[in-house]
Amino acid sequence: MSLNLAAAKRLRKELQNLERAKEPDPDIYLIPDGDNILRWTALLRGPSDTPYAEGVFQLAIDCGADYPLAPPKISFLTKVFHPNVHFRTGDVCLDILKKEWSPAWGVQAACRAILALLSDPDADSPLNCDAGNMIRGGDMHPTANKKPNMAVLKAHRQHKNSKWNSRKSSSYPLSAYGSKFAVRPRTSADEDNITTLSDKTKVNP
Repeated sequence: MSLNLAAAKRLRKELQNLERAKEPDPDIYLIPDGDNILRWTALLRGPSDTPYAEGVFQLAIDCGADYPLAPPKISFLTKVFHPNVHFRTGDVCLDILKKEWSPAWGVQAACRAILALLSDPDADSPLNCDAGNMIRGGDMHPTANKKPNMAVLKAHRQHKNSKWNSRKSSSYPLSAYGSKFAVRPRTSADEDNITTLSDKTKVNP
């Protein structure tokens, strides 16, 4: 069996397990590409008690032909101000997406790890030095109170309006996809929905 076929078989199994789950994950919405099972879109609900609460963040997931032996490539499409996320490219600095990856994990587990990273940033390994400096300076606590962290909001808006903000991306209300996330194959209607939301909504931290 070729690597590409093995990766597709594994991802179809992951999709089946997600679809058979008794309760959908309330924080992660996974949409496999209808034409290419190696490509997925993820929508993550911002963790409560953090500056990212109330936001929904869109990620692109690309699994290579050697998946699950190698980790998927995951990047934020939504602009997010976080020390371990590159603001311009959306790349994520996370050990399990690199040398600490295990074939026992899957796309849902990878998304769960990214949610944990949003709650607990690593300021010592920043891709966004400004955000890392804020944490080291005590201006941005990794587990903020329920009220929005105004320093983070201000910095996020400054970055959002900077010359680097050239990609179309957004954080939009969870109500756009209903009160609960579900898992199903991505359709052309999903593509239109995501594009429309990206064009019409503003980025929320």
